[in-house]
Amino acid sequence: MQWLLGIPLLSLFPFQASKLYAQSPKPGIGTAGKTIGEFFAGEELFYEISFLFLKKVAVARMSFKPAEQKGRYIANLQGETLGVVGWLAKYRTDNYRAVMEEIDGGKRLRSISFDESVKIGKKTRV
Repeated sequence: MQWLLGIPLLSLFPFQASKLYAQSPKPGIGTAGKTIGEFFAGEELFYEISFLFLKKVAVARMSFKPAEQKGRYIANLQGETLGVVGWLAKYRTDNYRAVMEEIDGGKRLRSISFDESVKIGKKTRV
């Protein structure tokens, strides 16, 4: 009974993130034997975030690319506020970058470094 009553309440959650489009390699023939990094290399995701009746208050982009050294990958997440909410939040911009290496024969990724940069108005925190 709690499960059935809880489902309608989920629609009251005010945030909504919708994926605009993704550019990624198509899984299928030839993916057997690839490491986890090789499988996701080149993937890019783009999102628009809405809040209540305000549409597109923020945008975000995620990417996963191979690094120069074999077996290492770079994951980036970049997001920024737009419009009225952007003005209220002083056009906040967040950038996150992780460098990862493959472990366990390419079955897992381990973070080597993580960098965060947040810009709010004219102030930047790294």
